[in-house]
Amino acid sequence: MTPVHSLVLFEEKSVKIINMPSRFVPRMGLRRFFAAAALSAALAGAGWSAAQAATDAAKEHTLSGNFLAGEHARAISDHSATADFLSAVLAKNPDDQELLQTTLLALVHEGRFAEALPIAQRLDKQGVDADVVTLVLGINEFKQGNSKAAIDLINKLPKGGLNEFAKPLILCWLYLADDKLEQGRQALAPLGANESVKLLHDLTLALLNDVGGDKAGAKQSYAGLTTKPEGLSFRTVELALNYFLRQGDAPAAEKLLQDFDNAYPDNALVGLLRPQLKKKAHPLIANERDGLAESFYSIAAGLNTEGAEQPAMLFTQLALDLKGDLPAAQLMRGDLLMAGERYDDAVEAYRRVDKASAYSWNARQKMAEALDKLNRGDEAVKILQDMTDERTDVADAALALGNLLRSKERFAEAAVAYNKMIERIGEIKPHHWTLFYYRGIAEERSNQWNLAEADFKKALELDADQPYVLNYLAYTWVTRKENLDQALQMLAKAVEQRPEDGYIVDSLGWAYYMVGNYDKAVEILEHAVEFEPTDSEINEHLGDAYWKTGRHEEAKFQWRRALSFEPKQERVAPLQSKLDSGLSDNPT
Repeated sequence: MTPVHSLVLFEEKSVKIINMPSRFVPRMGLRRFFAAAALSAALAGAGWSAAQAATDAAKEHTLSGNFLAGEHARAISDHSATADFLSAVLAKNPDDQELLQTTLLALVHEGRFAEALPIAQRLDKQGVDADVVTLVLGINEFKQGNSKAAIDLINKLPKGGLNEFAKPLILCWLYLADDKLEQGRQALAPLGANESVKLLHDLTLALLNDVGGDKAGAKQSYAGLTTKPEGLSFRTVELALNYFLRQGDAPAAEKLLQDFDNAYPDNALVGLLRPQLKKKAHPLIANERDGLAESFYSIAAGLNTEGAEQPAMLFTQLALDLKGDLPAAQLMRGDLLMAGERYDDAVEAYRRVDKASAYSWNARQKMAEALDKLNRGDEAVKILQDMTDERTDVADAALALGNLLRSKERFAEAAVAYNKMIERIGEIKPHHWTLFYYRGIAEERSNQWNLAEADFKKALELDADQPYVLNYLAYTWVTRKENLDQALQMLAKAVEQRPEDGYIVDSLGWAYYMVGNYDKAVEILEHAVEFEPTDSEINEHLGDAYWKTGRHEEAKFQWRRALSFEPKQERVAPLQSKLDSGLSDNPT
């Protein structure tokens, strides 16, 4: 059978937003931040209430009611509600350390630092040794202009784990704020010895030298940083481009963009940066505060690549506390809210990303995704349609639009969007097979079989071994009673690659059924049901095969199961007919 798959994006090499290895810090390093508050609860909630509703409810609840409500909110990672309810409990129990730490973390996760600071100060007076307390106090000292006090606090963070990565990125900017550029470089230096984060070290050193006024050092750092564009992230390219333009070095700026475009030929990002070539450039990182915000964002991005979403949100909020209009961090916050299924909040986070920023393009696509999650599909379609019309030089918005329309079973419209996508990609390369596969699905489901068949064949011409394309084309041939021998060969090849995919195994079994080899069909369809035991269509197929081999009671059992698993409406009557009268001579 042919489920509508949602596969990877079409880029052969996806563009990284920031340079970060897949595993950059031991998991143990996160414990100090989160053990006391037991924030390991699964990210399972959809956001149980809006912040204001939680605040209002907290005012009305009893002490025990607020505590229970806060614990529930914490369990579903609704930090806004957690902060509101537990703050109300704290008013009655101001010295409970565990409650203080839990509330502090919830407030920091929501970026409510004015409320978090007095709690951190209270915990500090009680002698609580927690990294989040140290961070909140240290950054507050920095914001007050007390860089020495901030340095002393951050230096108290213990060695090991996450701090091995975070401390150098924080301290280098605190030393610069204290007019100690060389000490800042020395604090950052340990990261340079770690190959997995060397690119991030080199970028931070370039920024540090630039802000610190070391023109020769900045020039050397940026020159070395951009020698291998295929290893650079979008953020690194954006910051390096800004530097070259501020130096009046237009050739270096143009070369950087061209090299990046060559390294990632399908990306939509270079086009977002090119307009900057004609504008007067202002520093993206203008001072130590901007630099520290950038470091917090870098830490958050690294944690997010690890799937450590809760600590990533903490550092994202620290970045936004220092620089509230940092687009990269605003986008990250939206992504983390999406991961926590707080879709309303994610929409608002994406909406805040400056439309003039290069990150706005991505934010608008993500906002459409969040709106769709909120069953506001028409708004999502409108955003993606506008984006598709706005930029005819890139294909990503048209791809997203086609995928959204396909998921809504608006297949004819999806095919139109995919047409625009394919028109815009330029030279067709092997990794573009997915584009023709997507369009083929939309065309087949909108009764444009001739076009669909051509697209599936084109996808296989680009990559002959793709099991999902082999399955879709061959299964459709089987249902149309066309090219049955070739279809059997293709499906056997697909099953060889995906032997435990129940849908593909079902396709092969049904092909044997259609050519009249019912015993072989039973053998294969029994395996398909093992892999997908609650799929109505697969159970119906097995029932049909049982009937053809004379196993009538087993056939009826499978048909009853098929009816119990919510079949498509058009299959209900045929299934009931089979139960009442058995199977006719013609396969269905």
